[in-house]
Amino acid sequence: MGKAEMMRTMREKKSKAEGSSGEAVPFSLARGKRKVLPAGDEHPRKRSGKSPAREVPMVGEEPHASTKELPEERPALSPQSLSAIVPDKDLDFVMKTPDAEVIEAASLHFLQALVWSGEVLNRLCRAHYEVVLNRRSMDGVLSRHDQLMKQFEDLCKQKDEEKQQHLLELEAPRALVQSSAVEIQRLKKEVNMLKEEVKTAGKLEKEKFLKSPEFESLCVDKACAYFEQGFNGCLAQF
Repeated sequence: MGKAEMMRTMREKKSKAEGSSGEAVPFSLARGKRKVLPAGDEHPRKRSGKSPAREVPMVGEEPHASTKELPEERPALSPQSLSAIVPDKDLDFVMKTPDAEVIEAASLHFLQALVWSGEVLNRLCRAHYEVVLNRRSMDGVLSRHDQLMKQFEDLCKQKDEEKQQHLLELEAPRALVQSSAVEIQRLKKEVNMLKEEVKTAGKLEKEKFLKSPEFESLCVDKACAYFEQGFNGCLAQF
């Protein structure tokens, strides 16, 4: 269906609606329903100091009877309300559209979509804000992690340097201890050698003394003394 056929169909619907609105209303329907204003009379005449009277349905009438209701007239769309949702280049074409219900339905759907898009935009903005906050917090955590890792590396480096320094400080006493042990072993060997020399010298001196004339004279003196004492003892017995 082309655009011209759609416009023609909409005009026919509007003409049928206007024709049905011009028909006479039955008396029973007029008593059972509210009064409908004419098409041109948008503002009813004011009554002086009296409120509009309510019409009560007649006895015997069914209030919910299936009757032919008159089509309600909708207020015409104003250019100000349409200009908010319709571009300026399409405003004249939309104002010439005979079927206002189509425009109203489209406007309603458009407003609903606009509200929903606004809600979606708000949710997206909120989600984006949360993502930004999470990213910032994650960046803070990562920066803090990097700082802690750097501090840990510095501490490890400092500990290694201190360990190397302590090892260097311990090397001198260790070398001194090793040299002292070597010296002690050397001294022990010298002492043992001196002992052996002393023993050997003592043996040689003893052998030399035993072979010397001094030892022989001492032995003779001792023998003479023993003999003299024995002889004197024997004489004393007699």
